[in-house]
Amino acid sequence: MEKISEERAMRELERVIDPELGLDIVTLGFVRGISVDSRNGSARVVMTLTTPLCPIRGEIAGQVRKILAGIGLADVTVDFSFDPPWKPSPEVRAILGL
Repeated sequence: MEKISEERAMRELERVIDPELGLDIVTLGFVRGISVDSRNGSARVVMTLTTPLCPIRGEIAGQVRKILAGIGLADVTVDFSFDPPWKPSPEVRAILGL
């Protein structure tokens, strides 16, 4: 099996778009960390969302799993962390007009 790096997995996650904000989850700063074990095709993604009660939580997690499965990571765990709460970067604030 090809070695899949955390960097490649992160690039792939740029394809996951938050449907409410219209930006990818990497640019938004939602992905807090990713660890990959390409030997057994697993990955763990730690991420946040705008709020713990975000109604698209399951949809986003499903997209993360699907995208990473597409590059050979079939066993993907998505853990959400809201401590600290999400705070958009100045760049993201500018893009979103905040």
